[in-house]
Amino acid sequence: MKLKKLIFLLAICSLILNFQTINLKAQQNLQKNELLVSKVLEDFETNDKDWKAEGSKYTSKGYPIVKPKVESWPEALFGRKGDPNNKYCLGVKTSYFRMGYNELKLFPKENISVPGIAKAFYIWVWGANFAYDLEMQVKDYKGITHTLPIARLAYLGWRCHKIVVPDFIPQLKQTLPRIQNLLFERFTIWSLPGSQLEGFNAFFDHFTVLTDVAYETFDGDDLNDPSIFEKK
Repeated sequence: MKLKKLIFLLAICSLILNFQTINLKAQQNLQKNELLVSKVLEDFETNDKDWKAEGSKYTSKGYPIVKPKVESWPEALFGRKGDPNNKYCLGVKTSYFRMGYNELKLFPKENISVPGIAKAFYIWVWGANFAYDLEMQVKDYKGITHTLPIARLAYLGWRCHKIVVPDFIPQLKQTLPRIQNLLFERFTIWSLPGSQLEGFNAFFDHFTVLTDVAYETFDGDDLNDPSIFEKK
């Protein structure tokens, strides 16, 4: 009898704990807002971010070359006549003297802070049908750099590429302030063994992010402001 009573009590306790867990999750879901918006990280209309390029060991002399404010745009995005506020793109050109996995880095002078909780990046890239692989690097709040593959540039003309941000990249902390913005570091282009070495060029336009800019609500969320202790 004592064993049956013990089993019964354990079952009751388990039900109570499950109910409390479900109730807590429901409360958390109610408190968590979600507001997905598209934010432009770089439109390449000016060179205010001072984009640079860096080549690996077997890059030919005089390369890579960065060309800001090239007057061209994706017609699929801005139409044949274009948009007066979006008429420029960024170009990069390089050449190599030895086959292999040659590397080209394209980066702004300072890392770009990504607002909110990033869900996906979008970048328009013009390709010249080279068998070169494009990827991007982002850094999380722990200082760890993550590589996100984008596409193989073996196509002609403009294409928009979507880069989904994996869940394993941390953008939230347990303690406040919870939201920790990612930092965009660079684009990286790799030549593949056997691919053409000379005359590679590509163009970039309209770099955006789909991001959740909503903040969690809770009793006292107005105190979630690090600058409070800096104010007099």
